[in-house]
Amino acid sequence: MARDIKLDDAPREVPFRAQLAVLFGGVTQQIGWGFVLFGLLFGWIFGLNSEALTLIEFRGELGLTDGDVAAVYETAASENKRSIYGVRYRYQVGEANHVGVSFGLSNNFTPGQVVKVQYLVNRPDRSRIEGMRVRRFGAFAIFPMLFPLVGLGLAIRGLFGGLLVRRLLKIGRLAFGRLVHKAATNTRVNKQTVYKLTFEFSVPKGAKLFGYREAAEQGADVYQVHHKTHQTIELEDEPEEPLLFDPDNPHRAYPIDGLPGQVTVSAAGHIEAPPGLLKGLILPALSMLGLAAFVIALWFSV
Repeated sequence: MARDIKLDDAPREVPFRAQLAVLFGGVTQQIGWGFVLFGLLFGWIFGLNSEALTLIEFRGELGLTDGDVAAVYETAASENKRSIYGVRYRYQVGEANHVGVSFGLSNNFTPGQVVKVQYLVNRPDRSRIEGMRVRRFGAFAIFPMLFPLVGLGLAIRGLFGGLLVRRLLKIGRLAFGRLVHKAATNTRVNKQTVYKLTFEFSVPKGAKLFGYREAAEQGADVYQVHHKTHQTIELEDEPEEPLLFDPDNPHRAYPIDGLPGQVTVSAAGHIEAPPGLLKGLILPALSMLGLAAFVIALWFSV
């Protein structure tokens, strides 16, 4: 991008499509939402069927009564190469009759067998055969839920980064930074190494107090901005790269050629969203819907 790039005076109008792109289209966002969606698939299968949730559910006073086995069946699930069995049973609390299902690795039950049933006193329909599980899998099955949590953390981190970029597009001032350091990180995206690029740029002293033209006579303060990316070509093709920095805090800056969501700024200063914006929003949208559905299912399962 040429050094003669021009930007309108702040505050600038940022197209809504461009705002969506920087908020949800960045690499960190896409990776984060990908983890969320991937983790939710296992969350539906294992997390909602983990006995860890029973520890939350069975916190009240427990009652004990006799019940009788109605049926025993082998489920399609297994644990440590052993089949998991379901035992359907009937029991009575007061005048009300209830039916429940408990799970375990043993099929040593026969229809009509008398069993001890534990139930929640305040919710008698919630029960289990003494010594068996309420849910299909053991407590360990809750661990796949770490994936959506990690993904959500990355997505939130990307969202805060997007909010900073949106602010810079609206009120940021233009500077030109010189690449002073480039170092490989241990992270890879699409089999490409992520690099940490350090740019150095100057801001006139007293610019905030006197205005930028008047402050130019006072000298300049030097700042650095760090930017991580696996796409470094466009950030190394010029002696000085255009940057946007926050006039209230020049430490907050971002290279224009590395804007998230493939947002660009033309030489004339026009802020433009990528043509394929909707494709980039599919993953965040699906992940948010899946996360909302999962939270609702979790709420009703305990």
